[in-house]
Amino acid sequence: MLLMILVGVVTYDRKYTMKKFLLVCMLLISLPAYAQTVTVDLSQVDSETARRVLAEKKRIDSGLSPQITIDNVEKWSQVGKNVADAVAATAKGLSVEVNEFIKTPVGKATFFLVAWKFFGAKLWSVIGGTIAWIILSSLIWKSFSIFHRPQKVLVKQENKTKFYEYKAYDWHSHDAKTFSAVVHVLIFCLLTITMLIIVL
Repeated sequence: MLLMILVGVVTYDRKYTMKKFLLVCMLLISLPAYAQTVTVDLSQVDSETARRVLAEKKRIDSGLSPQITIDNVEKWSQVGKNVADAVAATAKGLSVEVNEFIKTPVGKATFFLVAWKFFGAKLWSVIGGTIAWIILSSLIWKSFSIFHRPQKVLVKQENKTKFYEYKAYDWHSHDAKTFSAVVHVLIFCLLTITMLIIVL
């Protein structure tokens, strides 16, 4: 939908808008046809990996998603309690009250290390993925703004008065402008999907 709106906004000429829209729709529909399959030679891997690959293939073929059970929910709900218990056990071992222990540099480091043990890799992927998405999205937006939004340009200056005009990028053809808009949107969509995969 965002792509359709962007193509409509960028293409002021109504003559080719429907053809371009249909072309973009056909492109988006046909992209999944290029999906690759992965072949794993089970004789080249150890038995544990082969077992896990076969189990995952069976799960994918059956269409089952990971089951949400009471045990799984309870396991994840215990993570915070486990962090608190680990810090309390460390403080008890040092014969110090927990609140006083957390205020010390060693207590902060211990809490950080225990929390990192439970949340570390996932936390890093969430923070890193979010920062990367913000930076790369900003670059895509900057590029889109340069080519598709009118830029403020100084025309003349008389004494201390400055006169500005808004000028659009000079495209050689309307098709090039539309193609550029579509490429910007596709790159943004691919970036967002990639970052979601990293974060989740």
